[in-house]
Amino acid sequence: MLGRLATFRTRATAGATAAVVAASTAAAYSGLSPPALAQNALWAPDDWFALQAKPPPALSPWEWRPLKVWSVEQTSPNTKLIRFVFDNIHAAAGMEVASYLLVRAPIGKEKEDGTRGVVIRPYTPSHTTVGYLELVIKRYEEGNMSRHIHSLKPGDTLDFKGPVMGLPIIQNEFESIGLIAGGTGITPMLQVAQRIVENEGDATKVSLIFANVSEDDILLKQKIDELAAAHPRQLAVYYVLDQPPEGWQGGTGYLTKEMLAERLPPPSEGLLSKVLVCGPPGMVKSVAGGLPNKKGQGEFGGILKELGYEASQVFKF
Repeated sequence: MLGRLATFRTRATAGATAAVVAASTAAAYSGLSPPALAQNALWAPDDWFALQAKPPPALSPWEWRPLKVWSVEQTSPNTKLIRFVFDNIHAAAGMEVASYLLVRAPIGKEKEDGTRGVVIRPYTPSHTTVGYLELVIKRYEEGNMSRHIHSLKPGDTLDFKGPVMGLPIIQNEFESIGLIAGGTGITPMLQVAQRIVENEGDATKVSLIFANVSEDDILLKQKIDELAAAHPRQLAVYYVLDQPPEGWQGGTGYLTKEMLAERLPPPSEGLLSKVLVCGPPGMVKSVAGGLPNKKGQGEFGGILKELGYEASQVFKF
């Protein structure tokens, strides 16, 4: 009996100590003060052992949940990185590859009663972990939601729902995958690229073509370059700019048939290749035809159809 009691006390003490360490780690990520968190969160030993299991979901695919803005960082003249924290610091967004979240806000047309219609848009977080998620949002003058998110300040909230699965990425399902991104459309593409190249068992080749207006508009470039440098045989990255600086080594102008043909996996039968597209509506239409909608992928067309791809070989986010 004494042996059992001693074992329990040892386990409880270790659990309590580890809980404080876990609290400090979570706090460091979320921007909270670790000592204050440790004092205010009277975690029982069982909480620590619960942390070893899969984190509980912070969001729901069936209901909207508000997330609070913790911090806002201006990353370029028209782009912000916004961190949203979960009520439960043990929770996670539960994102699978390749999935996205829906956000909503009452920013639509004004109704007769003075209220505004609800606008809903899909977004893929640039980063998720236990305790919080981050969105990288580029502000577009014609984009109601992007302007609204740019107006958010620490303490404000935004409604989220999800995750919603876009296209499941299965290990070695394809020999090669082409990723075509424009602007903030890079976030689901980076999600896919990381999922593949950081999985030692996945030999899929990845080609990323990332189009932007100027060099300052290239979102998450450091992370992309680090990933490409770490996996040079598996990931090839090609940047395209409308307004390139002097000495620019990448592509210039709009995406062209020749540009895509040279860098994407060629059209093929079976499960040899797949092309994913995400970006501004104009780019998506030019590259792959109609925009995806509630009913499906929209009409297939554009440059990819001219190159001989079938609709089944292309997925539009």
